[in-house]
Amino acid sequence: MIRQPTLILAGDDDPIIPLVNAKIMARLMPDARLHVYHDGHLGLVVISDQLAPEVSRFLRGDRQLDLQRMDAVR
Repeated sequence: MIRQPTLILAGDDDPIIPLVNAKIMARLMPDARLHVYHDGHLGLVVISDQLAPEVSRFLRGDRQLDLQRMDAVR
């Protein structure tokens, strides 16, 4: 039911929330973008310097690049 553009950040080595959960969410939400980073559950804290630009791009609305990336995930 979420129709707003949504950024989903997920670590590829997360023992708490498996990556498959994020992939399912991204497929079910009509305007979602999945960004998979190389780290675990605390990636937002540990590698915030790498993830902050992704969040900034999303908030600026760089949607064309996002759509190309989503096609690669699906």
